[in-house]
Amino acid sequence: MKRILHILLLLACTACTKNAGQEIYCDLTLELSLPSGAQVAALAVDNAGPGNYFRNLNTGEEYDFPVFVNGKCRMKVLKGVYVLGFDALAGLADGTGLRVRSAEYTTMLYAVSLVEDTQTLTLNLLELR
Repeated sequence: MKRILHILLLLACTACTKNAGQEIYCDLTLELSLPSGAQVAALAVDNAGPGNYFRNLNTGEEYDFPVFVNGKCRMKVLKGVYVLGFDALAGLADGTGLRVRSAEYTTMLYAVSLVEDTQTLTLNLLELR
């Protein structure tokens, strides 16, 4: 019995060392794109707003969107499948403001898989009037 337990323990340790170098987080860069081609200088999502969410479907964990500067932001998220969406006011490079919506990945049908160590996701924004 001791020998079997020792073998199982050895196998468990071997399995752990094989996966020890794998990262469970994804370094994610979110980029904003407008159909008009205008450059977004700044965008801050009201994370408390209804309909504004960044959710890991595997764990149910919610993330807050960081501030987008020059149309980009970076964040570290647990690898998994995500849904996200938001409405926000974008400050454009020409000094004007524009209401925008990110709606590409808002349901499980259109969820995005973030499973690489490093990924870039472009959010094609809708311009709201």
